[in-house]
Amino acid sequence: MYYRTVKKYVLSICIVAAALLLYLPFVTNGYINVDDAGLIWNNSTVTQLDIPRAFSSYDPELYIPLTLLTYQIEYLISGAAPIVVHLTNVLLHALSALLVFFITKKLTRSTAIGLLTGLLFAVHPIQSTAVLWASARKDVLSSALMLLSLHLYLKENKWSIAAFAGALLSKISVVILPILLLLIDVWEGKPMNRDRIKEKWPYFGLSFLFGAIAIFGKTKNLSNLSAVDYLLLSAKNIVFSVQKIFVPTDLSFMYPQSTAVSVFAPDFYIPILLLIAVAGLLFILRKTQPVLLWCTAWFLICMAPNLLTYSQNRDIIFTSNRYVYLACIGVFLYISSLLVTQKRNVVLAGSIVLVGACSALTVAEARTWSSSETLMRSSLRAGYDHPIIHQYLAMSLRSKGQDDEALTEFMLAAQAGNPHSYKLAGDMQKERGNHDEAMRLYEQGMEAARVRGAYGSTDLAAHFEIAGIRLAQGRLQQAESILLEAKDLGDHIASVHINLGTLYLQTGNIARAKEHLITATKQNTFSAAAWYHLAFVYGQEGNLDKAETALKRVLRIDPNYEGAAENLQQIQNL
Repeated sequence: MYYRTVKKYVLSICIVAAALLLYLPFVTNGYINVDDAGLIWNNSTVTQLDIPRAFSSYDPELYIPLTLLTYQIEYLISGAAPIVVHLTNVLLHALSALLVFFITKKLTRSTAIGLLTGLLFAVHPIQSTAVLWASARKDVLSSALMLLSLHLYLKENKWSIAAFAGALLSKISVVILPILLLLIDVWEGKPMNRDRIKEKWPYFGLSFLFGAIAIFGKTKNLSNLSAVDYLLLSAKNIVFSVQKIFVPTDLSFMYPQSTAVSVFAPDFYIPILLLIAVAGLLFILRKTQPVLLWCTAWFLICMAPNLLTYSQNRDIIFTSNRYVYLACIGVFLYISSLLVTQKRNVVLAGSIVLVGACSALTVAEARTWSSSETLMRSSLRAGYDHPIIHQYLAMSLRSKGQDDEALTEFMLAAQAGNPHSYKLAGDMQKERGNHDEAMRLYEQGMEAARVRGAYGSTDLAAHFEIAGIRLAQGRLQQAESILLEAKDLGDHIASVHINLGTLYLQTGNIARAKEHLITATKQNTFSAAAWYHLAFVYGQEGNLDKAETALKRVLRIDPNYEGAAENLQQIQNL
């Protein structure tokens, strides 16, 4: 008994040490310019400890209050410094690897299988995106809590439900846990009947509740995708992800779709044919290879929540490595099960080769996360040439003062139809004093938005810029006309109504200003700018109580919002 306990602790330390040794050298990495600013260091929800706000916010469409709360605590401890954020991600990954070891050891009753599965989970390079990307906290946190829930379930511990609730509060994608619990019942040979399903009702209840919350927040989607498009993208996603698990080279932080989605394109019909062939093979082997069938089911169940997530603004991102963070456990378990059945020397040599090769590839991949520039250049070298990656690279280069190269990258993204890239390129020309060229680029940005449509405020940045210029020139009707066109393109975007509201404030049309600013506060209740200008409207109407309330709201959202504290003080002194 003593020997078994010591062995368990030693193996647990080995798994945790493997994860820490690989990733701790990279906790000094900075943030990257994809999501990290908006989600963490420049997010007013995070930069103050405000628990009610964390639990009443979407980001922007995901309900992740526990994730936001962890960021709030880290910001309280170390401010905007990324080291604590990265360290937390690494520790969560180490915890997840340890839980994978416990779970797979319990299921297989094999320490060797559990150990190898846990080690592969800890060191495989496909996991690096979830671990090294500060904004992927929701993935590693929800996964760690889901695995904890699963581990406690296997131990018949009632706290399993609480861990599952925490996982759902971190990210909705773990909603599939009740199905995994049924899958584990199948593994353990338990009869699948109504009672077996009914005993999982607390898990299913939580899943339905948080599923409803997620749907409520999902106000925007990639509506121009058809059901067939989703089917094709899902097939490509699954096959591509399996390929990257087995051959983890040429990785990227995201995988944008650069060509049209069509059943006649090889990158779509080949995955469809492969999946049909694999399904047929699994049917044939269903009795002789139950472990293969079970591991495949685990992979597909864990992938399922991400098979409807293909958009980033108007771009199609067909997958990301972090989406297979939990799904790959099924693959690692099957590989481990196969290897452990071999002769002892083969098992030892194979394990060393697998773990060693994965570790070396992970270190190489982790180095690409040292900066936004190295990350984007790595994606381009891997063959993922897409406007969104060129724009992120340009933004990184510009922040380093490499303006000429940045402008080139902005133009590469702009020429592919990205409205925001035209705006950013125009800003650079404006800074150089090339005002005519800047205006030309802004106008091209407006035209690109007309063609592409507006998903978010950045798509209309050129409209806002030219409207501001026209307003400064005193050409009020032209400014209004441009902003009304922006409204037609993106009536759902709060910044459109904020710009119209401030325009009407300046022209003395208080009624219309109020209408648009109230709309803005409804669309984004945490917009400090909307509440600030609405306070001015109430002040113009003589409604000082409402103006005071609005300014207090501004300061709760952003305590440092310029002019808010001074104006509030003036009202309170009246």
